[in-house]
Amino acid sequence: LDDWAYQSLIRPELTRWVETRGGSSSDLGEHEASLEAMALEKLREEALPALQHSFAYHPVKLQRAVFPWHRLFEIGLEVDVANAGRGRGILVVEYDPRWPEIFEKDKAAILRALGPGVRGIEHVGSTAVKGLAAKPIVDVLLGVDADDLDRIIEPLVAIGYEYNPDWEISMPMRRYFRRLTPDGTHTHHLHAVPYRGEFWKRHVAFRDYLRAHPEKAREYADLKKQLASQQQGSIDYTFAKTEFIRSVEALSADLRNGA
Repeated sequence: LDDWAYQSLIRPELTRWVETRGGSSSDLGEHEASLEAMALEKLREEALPALQHSFAYHPVKLQRAVFPWHRLFEIGLEVDVANAGRGRGILVVEYDPRWPEIFEKDKAAILRALGPGVRGIEHVGSTAVKGLAAKPIVDVLLGVDADDLDRIIEPLVAIGYEYNPDWEISMPMRRYFRRLTPDGTHTHHLHAVPYRGEFWKRHVAFRDYLRAHPEKAREYADLKKQLASQQQGSIDYTFAKTEFIRSVEALSADLRNGA
């Protein structure tokens, strides 16, 4: 919580707590230990369940809470993301010409499920670039009106997508889904975002730049194969690609502005 939130929301509650015990707001400092215990209990009872809902697949633990009483109200949280892919190897394969066909099949199913609320559907990511080596997971970019982001969850789950809200605390305008085979093999990512918003434009421009610049696509393929050979987990693999992705995003700025 920022300073405004502390002063307007937290401090009045603490002041009332002291006053019910015959004290005044000037006595807050004398009751820090008791107040911290009360605040920690409130965090465990009220804040952590909400955070846990946002990180459904990863346990959330309260690591520490710091209370600089006359300025900020700060909370440090520890999130266990061990199950998000750290330490498991990454499979990068040569381009498969069936990937566009797989996308088109899913596109048709999504359109049937969601109807006229769909503003756009694009095949993005490495599997959308002809000749580019990639993880064998098809990335689907679904554009809708911002007000429809939550409405689409149930219909997509009904056609076989698994909804994962874990990252909405950092990307509140994206709804992320994945599709798995019965044996647990990950086959699709689906990113539902506001149509022609920043996320939409950035991913379409990245794809279009690699399609138009085969030499850059080959450079990207070489990087991914190198990283995969190091047996990195998905989190490490993703972070290791960041510098390259940022460089392409800078080069594709004109495409993004026109997306």
